Amino acid sequence: MPILKPFTAPNGVPVSYHRLGNVDGRFPDLSVQVQSYVDREAFLAGRPPAYMHYMAFDASAMAATLEQAALGIEGLAGGTLEADETADLDAARARRWIKLKAERDARDTAPIEIEPGVALDGDTQSRSDILGAVVAMQLRGATEKRWRCADNVMRDLTLEQIVAAGLGIEARRQHLIEVSDGLWQALLAAQTVAEVEGVTWPA
Repeated sequence: MPILKPFTAPNGVPVSYHRLGNVDGRFPDLSVQVQSYVDREAFLAGRPPAYMHYMAFDASAMAATLEQAALGIEGLAGGTLEADETADLDAARARRWIKLKAERDARDTAPIEIEPGVALDGDTQSRSDILGAVVAMQLRGATEKRWRCADNVMRDLTLEQIVAAGLGIEARRQHLIEVSDGLWQALLAAQTVAEVEGVTWPA
């Protein structure tokens, strides 16, 4: 069910209607996508989320219950649960990488600001729309296009503004790829679980 809570998202867009999206990762280390919309009407109209959060969710607390339930499966009845003490470095790296990738994806799909107070959605469909608009405008010789921005407001944008959005998204994505590679290398270099947990995205 949706969550109703008005607040201003980190990208500056006021949002008030929130829904849970995809669940990624490998049990028990999961990442749950939270999609925030300007309002209920924006969601019902099929607009992309104005902001997407990625909530790291450690399902370890559920594991004992699920494992106990598994003893009811034919062939496992009467089995014995053994304490798992294999929290090794590789497992810690895998858990941390899931969280780091979730943060990367949240940054990658956030709206892109082209000037103060004006931002375009940065999700996959919006990127395709931006590319298509640039090509079409160039072929027609058009200089302006009506565009629904990330705050759900329609504005007349120039070709230069739409191009700037596309270039900004591409540059941001390349930066995120390079930074995330550095984070992965830091995870590989970490020699303790504490060092692994200390690998975070730069501010």
